[in-house]
Amino acid sequence: MDVDQLLRTAGATWRDQCPPIRTPAVPGRFAGASRRPVRFPLRPVVAAAVVVAAVAAAVWLWPHPAGSGHGPAPVGSGADPGPTAPRSAPGTPAPAHSPPRLADCTGAQLEASLGSVGPANGNENVWILLRNTSDSPCWLGGLPPLSGVPSGGTAVSLPFAASTDPAYADPGPVSGPGNLVPGGYGTFHLTVGLNGCAKFPGHYDTLRIGTGNGSHVDMPYPTELTLGCLGYEAQVGPIPSPGAIPGG
Repeated sequence: MDVDQLLRTAGATWRDQCPPIRTPAVPGRFAGASRRPVRFPLRPVVAAAVVVAAVAAAVWLWPHPAGSGHGPAPVGSGADPGPTAPRSAPGTPAPAHSPPRLADCTGAQLEASLGSVGPANGNENVWILLRNTSDSPCWLGGLPPLSGVPSGGTAVSLPFAASTDPAYADPGPVSGPGNLVPGGYGTFHLTVGLNGCAKFPGHYDTLRIGTGNGSHVDMPYPTELTLGCLGYEAQVGPIPSPGAIPGG
């Protein structure tokens, strides 16, 4: 729509419909004066109002892009609902959540046994299994303190070096700490040096494994731990099954 043409048309229509108002005859010395048509003083105000109305109508009716905020609101638009929460794209999986940490496994909940053994790269590799024999899940993780207990004697700490480097103590199937379900298994890896190092002194009947709340679980002392110097210990954690450990 041409706004200029609209204004010109409105002005011409107004002039045609509003004849000039003549002044009445005045006696006296002004009687002979020429009579000219005089515009009513309010005409400029009326003209301005007509122009403003025409411009407003043109702006209102002029087409605007969708969503520009001009023109009548669509039916059912109502009040602004405000920001909404973002939605995930179709097919997007929900974010994974870590399971809540439970109480640490205690010695009364666990049963320890020898998993698998075997030499590799100058070391003897020993995998210890821990099974949850209770009816409740518990948290299994960290580095269990180990001791050797002689028959009728006092427990002696075994100085395995903690390691998270697979080159020294491979955690194998253990991906980290976690909840150990009833009947489930966990494991940790020990190495014993076979070359150029002295055997750890002493003779022990029991391997004592420290667990949560200052408790422990005992198992027969593995013969493989007497073959050389004590090496490295990897962190303990749940595993899918005993068959997941090397040689299992």
